[in-house]
Formats: sequence, C-alpha cells, structure tokens
Amino acid sequence: MRISTALARVGAMVLAVCVLTGCASVAQRNTPGQAPGVALPAATYAGSPDRVITYPNIGVTLKPSGNALAAKDWSSIYTSCDKTICPTTSGPTVYLALATTDNNGSIGTDGAVKATTVDRLSYAMVWTGVPCSPSGHAPGDTSAPVKSKCTVVVLVDATTGAFLGSAQTNAVGG
Repeated sequence: MRISTALARVGAMVLAVCVLTGCASVAQRNTPGQAPGVALPAATYAGSPDRVITYPNIGVTLKPSGNALAAKDWSSIYTSCDKTICPTTSGPTVYLALATTDNNGSIGTDGAVKATTVDRLSYAMVWTGVPCSPSGHAPGDTSAPVKSKCTVVVLVDATTGAFLGSAQTNAVGG
C-alpha cells in the first residue's frame, strides 16, 4: 500500500511540474566541429500544425499530418542537421507535417517542373528572426551587405530521414 501511495505522489508531482513548465519537448545538439559539451539552442517540438502554414515567398506549404506516424525521431533529425544549413543562433520549432514545396522537382518533356515534394510526411524545422545567410551583390557593387532577419525552413523526410531542402525569406509572413 505504501508503494502505491508513493507512486501516486510522484505521479502527481510530475504532473504538477509538467503543468507549470508547459511540458514542451526539447532537444539540444552538438554539431560537427563544435566543442564537446557545448550545447546549441534547444528545439521545440510542436507536433502536427493545427492549420495550414504557408511560406509563399519560398514556396513551402505545411498541412496538418493528422494521425500519421513518423518512422524517424524528431530530435535525432534536429541533432543531425548540418550547421551549414540549420541556423545555430536559436532553436527551431519542429512540426510533423504534410509538406509541399515547389523549390525542387523534375522537368517533364513539356518543360514544366513537376514538384517532387507534395504532401510528403516531413519534419519542418522552422527558425524565425535569425540572421539571413549572405547573398551576393550586383557586379561592381562594393557596398556592405545589408544585415536582416529571416525565417528559415528546413524539410526532412519523416520516414527516411532524407534531407528534402531548405529555404529562407526575409519577407514578413514568409
């Protein structure tokens, strides 16, 4: 009887801590070339989006994934993300979504691009307000690059773990 009472108390304390802290799932990572023990920002797992999320300037749409189950774990996907692709200044919000993007595809015989990522069960790692990756200037322009903040979206197949693509935009609302 005492063991069950103790377990009930522990369960109640865990539940109370969970309620007080929000029970957010987080993961931290060390990337190749980073000193051991130096953790990068934690990611927050949001699960399936509750509505369609679009990033029109980069051609990405995320739809709710319903009851779909991923074969790969979201935290291992995040911890293995290459630091040249995934921003390291803050952690992303990670969604399990049906992703569609018009940023990649194959060219048909008619010359039209057929998207290869259409309603694909994917992890979408989304960073907002991070420094934009630098881009080039027009020939002859010697001015300093403009520093702006971006939204970065990285897509990874939730079944195979394959990298599907990434894009960034500095437009408000993506």
